[in-house]
Amino acid sequence: PFDPRGVLARVEERARALGYEPMIALEYEFGIFHADHDLMRAGRYRELKPWGHSLINYDLVRSGEYQDFAAEFITRMKSIGIGVASLVTEYGYGMYEYALTPKSALQAADDAMRAKLHLRELCAERGLVATFMTRFQPPGKESACGAHHHVSLWRDGKPAFAAGPNRLTPVADKFLAGLLNRMQETHLLFRPTVNSYRRFDRGAWSPEDVAWGFENRTAPIRAITTPNDGACRLEHRAPGADINPYLSIAAILAAGCEGIEKDLPLEAPVTSNLANLDKPKLPRTLNASIEAFAASDFCADAFGDAFRDNYAESRRAEQAAFDAWQASHITDFEWQRYFVS
Repeated sequence: PFDPRGVLARVEERARALGYEPMIALEYEFGIFHADHDLMRAGRYRELKPWGHSLINYDLVRSGEYQDFAAEFITRMKSIGIGVASLVTEYGYGMYEYALTPKSALQAADDAMRAKLHLRELCAERGLVATFMTRFQPPGKESACGAHHHVSLWRDGKPAFAAGPNRLTPVADKFLAGLLNRMQETHLLFRPTVNSYRRFDRGAWSPEDVAWGFENRTAPIRAITTPNDGACRLEHRAPGADINPYLSIAAILAAGCEGIEKDLPLEAPVTSNLANLDKPKLPRTLNASIEAFAASDFCADAFGDAFRDNYAESRRAEQAAFDAWQASHITDFEWQRYFVS
């Protein structure tokens, strides 16, 4: 009951029992730095030099070695059956993103785990080091690292969500309603660490609310209906790059399946920036997410009582470790604020 891959396998079968084949594609944002093993051994990661001298998105000249690095990663992934749709620079010094091609749920999670491993190995070969922590720059300075999940259901080889531009099918409406209905309870699986909560920033398209919209990047669910039916999908924007993909995908599929099973109604899409609207909020701290997850009958039913309780306890241990570290360290804030007061 504690095997994340087994959890996803069971939830995927639930979707298939409804007559649908889930298709999932993950994007990962991450950082690359020049490796300095003395600094790393000393825990001085903030002093590492980013790989790349600009912070522009889609910058082909960020580093003289970038294009060769990207081509090598894509070639290696292709050799083991993992499709890479793109590898681009992101907004931030040393920030990059790769997007994997869609596969069935379990295969997509397997690909996500393997791609991270191979990316790290390629970096190590070149004197570099990669990080998938969600925020390694102070909030408001540069982007944070998300792991957007692109989700669709297919039936008899045809896309089950597609109904034309800015339209969704009834089954897509129900699936999406399920995602929104359980988003607060499952939030822990999208933001599982203390660092995850430093990524909250609606202005930088990292969602804070429970809502959806067509091509609305301030909402956690962005519905994409163009350029064709085969591309119609839901982009779940809450997960960070520190997720366990087996669990994040399982949470999405379980909530979506419940929406279909219970014929849940879908609220109207958001057409403006969510900063101007009063929508339910996602839990803002790890502790708040833990308690919502631990108290959820839905999560117990979807993943098993033992898994829910064990995972919640593991996250409590994570929070306790951070609290103990904080208690034993005098912070820069304290030095700067109180030393001469």
